[in-house]
Amino acid sequence: MLENLRFHKEEEENDENFARKLASLGDIFINDAFGASHRPHASIVGIPKFLPSAAGLLLEKEIKTLNGLLENPQRPLVAIIGGAKVEDKVKVIDKISELSESILIGGLINKEIKEKNISFKYPRKIISPLDEIEGKDIGPKTIELFKREILRAKTIFWNGPLGKIEEEQFQNGSKKIANYIIESRAFSVVGGGETVEFLNKINLAEKFSHLSTGGGAILEFLSGEKLPGIAALE
Repeated sequence: MLENLRFHKEEEENDENFARKLASLGDIFINDAFGASHRPHASIVGIPKFLPSAAGLLLEKEIKTLNGLLENPQRPLVAIIGGAKVEDKVKVIDKISELSESILIGGLINKEIKEKNISFKYPRKIISPLDEIEGKDIGPKTIELFKREILRAKTIFWNGPLGKIEEEQFQNGSKKIANYIIESRAFSVVGGGETVEFLNKINLAEKFSHLSTGGGAILEFLSGEKLPGIAALE
């Protein structure tokens, strides 16, 4: 058991000598950290140079589930993209738009899209909020609009909350959407630490088909990018 390796600058620098030193502590390397596999760090991509390496069961499950989402989803596929930092999500919105019937976006993402004049490959598939509560949650008209899309879906991907969920008065939209996803009985994949943590907090996590351990990793994977940690194992 080691301390958090990011306390060592050599970890993020992917220093080869540091990776060799880590490798000397074992005989086999198993990467079971999907959520860190988008980072080209010494403990992720360096150790496999020196040891026989394989994917752990959790990493394997993540890859199979997400590949299924990209390659053969049951349709209709509906994606829900919330949170903020639209620049991090442009690629995944464009990629998943190729496969999905609609993309439901949260208020903050919608605001950033307008402010930064961001354009997408399939703008007609993007469904924006109709109303908001103090700019911190989706309103009742939006909830009803999103509900109609969700209840017809056979596969749903959700990344990012739809309101400022750290404040209880702005949790309603995300709670309602979570319950509609469960009601739809669609195959549901949720990614992003905030969203997964929220579902655990409101005791709904177990009712979703797959909770991804990755935040940035799931966005990069679904954008079609090869994660360095997975490439290193190959």
